[in-house]
Order: sequence, then C-alpha cells, then structure tokens
Amino acid sequence: MIDIAEKIKNTDITNLMTNRVITIAENQPLQEASKLMYQNNVGSVIILQSATEIDSEGVPIGIVTERDIARIVGFAQAFSPTMPISEMMSKPLLTITTSSSLKESADLMQQNNIRRLPVLDSKMTLAF
Repeated sequence: MIDIAEKIKNTDITNLMTNRVITIAENQPLQEASKLMYQNNVGSVIILQSATEIDSEGVPIGIVTERDIARIVGFAQAFSPTMPISEMMSKPLLTITTSSSLKESADLMQQNNIRRLPVLDSKMTLAF
C-alpha cells in the first residue's frame, strides 16, 4: 500500500495546476486587473514585463491577488484605481516548473506563506 506522503512526493504538479492563467502587462492600471479577475472568475493575475522583439509574450515578473487589492484599497493612503499594477504586485514572483512535485510546490508555498504559485515550462514561460 502506498503511503500518502509518498504519493504526494511523487505527484506531478501538472496533474493539479489550472490551465486558465490570466495575465496583464505591468503598465496596465489596477482597475483593468480587477476587471480581468472579475470577468474570468479568478483570484489572481500574473503580471508580465513588457514584451520585446525577442519575447513577444512578455516575462512573468509578479502577481496580484484579490487579497492584495483588498489590502491596498483598505490601507493605502494614495490608492487610485488608475495606478499601474506594477506598483502593487508581489515580487519577486515565486514559481515552480512543470517537473516539480506536489510536495515541492506545497513546501515552497508554506515556506513563503503564499497561496498561489505559477508553473513555468522548460522555456521559462507560463505553462498553460
């Protein structure tokens, strides 16, 4: 009989990750990120560094969650819905790769007190 800890250790994260990743450019306003989360019924958006000629999709550099938005609305003295999302994103963006196990992912999330962990593929782009 397989021990539950062994099963968790050997479960590939790609079996559990969501394929609906919503992204937004770093220069977009907070209001647009909130709108995207609402329209797509998700609790976070990944922030992409502006695309270049080399990388047309942009590089993931941060994340904003519903909790982040609630905190800034409630506690920021200079809150504005038009502020660039890059001003409030959590960074550096902690990620794992598609070869990571469920245990590795859970350990990283617990160690850093985070609830969401983007998965990157072998090209270091978001895995969908």
